[in-house]
Amino acid sequence: MPVPVIDLFAGPGGLGEGFARQRAADFRIVISVEKDEMAHDTLRLRAAHRALRRSGQAVAATWRVWDSLVASEPWNVLFYRLRDCGDPLIRAACLEAEREALNLELGLSTRRRVSDEIRERLMPWMRISAHRGRHFRLIVDGISA
Repeated sequence: MPVPVIDLFAGPGGLGEGFARQRAADFRIVISVEKDEMAHDTLRLRAAHRALRRSGQAVAATWRVWDSLVASEPWNVLFYRLRDCGDPLIRAACLEAEREALNLELGLSTRRRVSDEIRERLMPWMRISAHRGRHFRLIVDGISA
């Protein structure tokens, strides 16, 4: 079962990228938040690359399209060119990346949105368990809290 990773102040790759690269467990970045636009662009591209690789469906031709665009497009439009290139696997990976990587400054004005997003992304790993009808506990990936 995948282990969810929440990456705040993510920078261009953050701690989550290290988790995503290791093979001891199936760590999945469920949300990353970065306020700097350029760092977010990199973060989003890395998320799309991971999603495409994880799909297991990308063939050599798909990767040639990806590599060609990376080599030829300006950095500030690369993600959008990938998303709109016509390859359905690359598009799906980019849409997944848009959902994963948020360009937000953490603070009072975004606290509710970030909290709601984190809760929503963790829902597949959470369940509430009643013990003898009186006590409730939160279980995240088999760990009681």
